[in-house]
Amino acid sequence: MIELIPFLTALLYICIGVRLLTFTADQHSTKHSYTILAVVGIAYAFITAISILFKGQLVTISELVLTIILTVLVMIARGNVAELFRGFNQPCK
Repeated sequence: MIELIPFLTALLYICIGVRLLTFTADQHSTKHSYTILAVVGIAYAFITAISILFKGQLVTISELVLTIILTVLVMIARGNVAELFRGFNQPCK
């Protein structure tokens, strides 16, 4: 089980990075400064995921909280926090 924790943490970072990437790509009217913030967040998420996978290091709670805060800041900057949870509340078919 211990060996799965770095893998699952890296997977979480990849999911956050992809979610930021799709959100930024969908919003064509995003301001330049918010786009830079999103790119920094995406790069941070992917680099952290790669670092965890190759080094096998565990992530600290503060890094995880920082990533979540950065993700929510991008959504707030765009003015649509509900966009972050789009697709989670749809019923399964």
